[in-house]
Amino acid sequence: MAYAASRMMARGPSEAWSVDPLSVAYYPGVGNPDLAARVGLIAGAGLSGLDFALPPSSPLRITGRLENAHGFGNETSGSYTFYLVPRDTATGAPEPIGPLPDHDTDRDTFELRNVPAGAWTLYMVFHPSSEDGWKWPPHLGRSVVNVVDTDVTGIVVPIEPNTHIEGRVVLHESAQGIDVTAIRPDLINDVPVPDTARLNPRLQVRRFVEPDGNFQITDVPQGPYRVTIMEHTLPDGVYLESARMNGANVFGVPMIINAASNGPLELELRGDGGRFEGRVVDAEEGGVGGARVVLVPPADRMNDPMAYLSARTNGSGNFTIEGIRPGGYTAIAFGEGARPERWQDAAVLAPFMTRGLRLDIDSGDRVREDIEIIPGR
Repeated sequence: MAYAASRMMARGPSEAWSVDPLSVAYYPGVGNPDLAARVGLIAGAGLSGLDFALPPSSPLRITGRLENAHGFGNETSGSYTFYLVPRDTATGAPEPIGPLPDHDTDRDTFELRNVPAGAWTLYMVFHPSSEDGWKWPPHLGRSVVNVVDTDVTGIVVPIEPNTHIEGRVVLHESAQGIDVTAIRPDLINDVPVPDTARLNPRLQVRRFVEPDGNFQITDVPQGPYRVTIMEHTLPDGVYLESARMNGANVFGVPMIINAASNGPLELELRGDGGRFEGRVVDAEEGGVGGARVVLVPPADRMNDPMAYLSARTNGSGNFTIEGIRPGGYTAIAFGEGARPERWQDAAVLAPFMTRGLRLDIDSGDRVREDIEIIPGR
């Protein structure tokens, strides 16, 4: 277990204390959970001697105002959350900071404190509410901010209007006969802010593909997205072959949604996907239950988190992965504690690639191989 400490900050004399995410430190005094020490704790045992060193506070602030010219029915209130995302990262996905407490009590202005120096994109998520209790979708605003050695003032963050997308599911001849109304396209926001920001359109709550394959996605906050199909809605052997937005290829790469992005978004499905099954074993060749088998995609798709396929083993160590797009893959087996944000990261997986099982899967292939688990992961 990695233990963390955080400075607590109050927004005012009558308000509850809240965590300042800029001051989080993990034992032994690092700000990155991947660098934290792992501490074993036995039930009933005591734990002492953990020393935390909080990172020094920054005296720098960002202040500005919000421009929200959009009507939301009988809107009477709404909440704003702020995130800082680094713009200059050497490797890997940028780690966002937030949600940040707003130290300004005025609804139309904001003050963010303890801001580290750096080049940031400030994301502001607006969650409107109304007297009738209607759950309005969030809206997004953003601004580029460079913090050097002085406060940044006068920032204006406009709230951008949401957009509406027309789309269509197209079936290749190998996928003819499937029920397209059960298929659920999905848009995953490529902005690395926590899921609590609720930026992703709520597509998973209902069926919206018509029998002719047409669909509509409404109230999409502007920004970069990756398009995919929810795996549990795909029949065995079916996979997403291509995705095009206004005729441009958006398969496996972020697409920018703005006010002019009305579609069509065309998704083609094929039904001749490969199948990979087998058993995860330990050094004594015993089956390992609860292990995570990760199918790492070809090199040209390793930057696409949606391209990684995985499966859990049953109690005997057996697993099956269906609907594999043709290509060269590397299969790696981790212990049950493997986190998705880790095994969908090419940089994290790099040290284990030579220990994985190399597979070349063609259309309709059925491959069976056993994999030895990587211990301690």
